[in-house]
Amino acid sequence: MEPLYEVLKVGSKKESYTDKFSVNKTATLSSTEVQKVLSVSASVFNGDSQVVGEFLEYSGSVVYYVCYIDNDGALKKYETAEGYSKKQQIELGEVCSFSSSVVVAKTDYSFEEGVMVLKAQFEFEGIVSYCQSLSAFADGDNVVVDKKEIEYQKSFGRKTANYPLEEEFELSYQVKD
Repeated sequence: MEPLYEVLKVGSKKESYTDKFSVNKTATLSSTEVQKVLSVSASVFNGDSQVVGEFLEYSGSVVYYVCYIDNDGALKKYETAEGYSKKQQIELGEVCSFSSSVVVAKTDYSFEEGVMVLKAQFEFEGIVSYCQSLSAFADGDNVVVDKKEIEYQKSFGRKTANYPLEEEFELSYQVKD
């Protein structure tokens, strides 16, 4: 005849973790075959992210794109990739959920010993939601419990718009043009 309690896990707080790191890649382009570099860019692909113990581990790959003019005056492009794997230490606690993102901050190149070295700097952001265990009254003998799923929606943002008046109507007061 005892009431039954259920243990619920509720997100109690969110923490944001940031990290800046760089990935370098030695290209197969030599300074003798490149007359002029027109552009260097990089794209990052955030692959596997997971929480292991007290670390948020994330990995992915970087794709470098180089557009250049060779010694014959022809426009050429070069593409190469490099993988990365990093760890970020987080607070100890039970993790309910997490998300991570990596963005390119800066891309550059240099010639070292006659070979092109591609350099990119990245900014990592991980958001971890920590859990808190709560005991909630769930059921029991001779107890009436109304159980139902409750949905709530979150929305963020702001929208403004102007709508033209297409109708004419009379007012009880005068409006100045």
